[in-house]
Amino acid sequence: MYDIIIVGAGPSGSALASLLDKKFKVLILDKRPVLYNGIAEQLMTANDDILNGKCCGGMLAPNAQKALAQARWSLPKDILVSPQVYALKILDLKSNLQRLYPKNYININRQKFDKWLLDKAGKNATIVQDAVYKKSEKISDGYRVIYEKNGKLVSEETRILIGADGSNSKVRKEFFNDVKMPKQYAAIQEWYKTQMPEPYYYGIADSNVTNFYSWIIPKENYLIFGSAMNDLKNANQKFNLLKDKLKKQGFSFNKEDFVKKEGSIILRPTSLKQIALVKNDVALIGEASGIISPSSSEGIGYALRSAVMLAEELNKDKNNALKNYKKKAKKLGAKIFDNLSDEYACLGKSEDSNDRIEEINC
Repeated sequence: MYDIIIVGAGPSGSALASLLDKKFKVLILDKRPVLYNGIAEQLMTANDDILNGKCCGGMLAPNAQKALAQARWSLPKDILVSPQVYALKILDLKSNLQRLYPKNYININRQKFDKWLLDKAGKNATIVQDAVYKKSEKISDGYRVIYEKNGKLVSEETRILIGADGSNSKVRKEFFNDVKMPKQYAAIQEWYKTQMPEPYYYGIADSNVTNFYSWIIPKENYLIFGSAMNDLKNANQKFNLLKDKLKKQGFSFNKEDFVKKEGSIILRPTSLKQIALVKNDVALIGEASGIISPSSSEGIGYALRSAVMLAEELNKDKNNALKNYKKKAKKLGAKIFDNLSDEYACLGKSEDSNDRIEEINC
């Protein structure tokens, strides 16, 4: 019998496991396939590991920096990549406006960041990778968790189950199907080689492409161009439309410099009613709970902060931990709507919607 089983070893799941007291017997299930010498790692290419990560810009916003401080963690220098970014440049293509805001981001290699967290988690928990979560069954003192490993079904028992399995969370779908899901967006980004990328994080608004936002991020000798689009069916078409518009603004996306294309589904909450946190002995953290910025899609900071909250409560009082976590995390969820302008500078309201969360830049 495990005290805690965590489904998902991304930033929220790994951080939670890392911060739990040694008194807990913890198991982490993750669908990624690699485990070397008892230390969790991710696949890396021999000569360019920066290009083998997730569909993520790899920028730690002040919210994420605060979470690292709360956890009393300092980033190893090999996780940092150049250029470090101190300004957010907003481009509103529809109104042809540009603005520059001072903003302190930490530019990271997302893959090495995840590995660093996984290594921390491996010191506190048993990690089973290439493990696909299937379902959980209620038992007298917890849950029987069933997952698939090497084509075979395996079951383990736990007193507490934690869903840290991201935007398409199976744990959420299983236990919180009465809570409305946040709207899904298709995130697409492409990598291009470049010699001297500008040291800006570009936030791009164009309501003809998406009612969310798009981005350009410098990363070592590469430029990442991405967008989060509400039109899932025509996402690639809208993405290429935006690329053509940016070319006219002077950005270079040459075919000979193209490296790779990535895609994923992200969530965009519009109401506290879409946040799912606790039910009986099951809790959600990170994006699985729906706590992700509806203005900038910043998720790492909220993933880490929710993990810190839950770890603190479990370490303090296991019997009342989930109830106390729910109270705190609900306030954290409310902040994603209250402090939108702190994460993404507002240029104006969308003509497409009067809904505050559905505005292009607010």
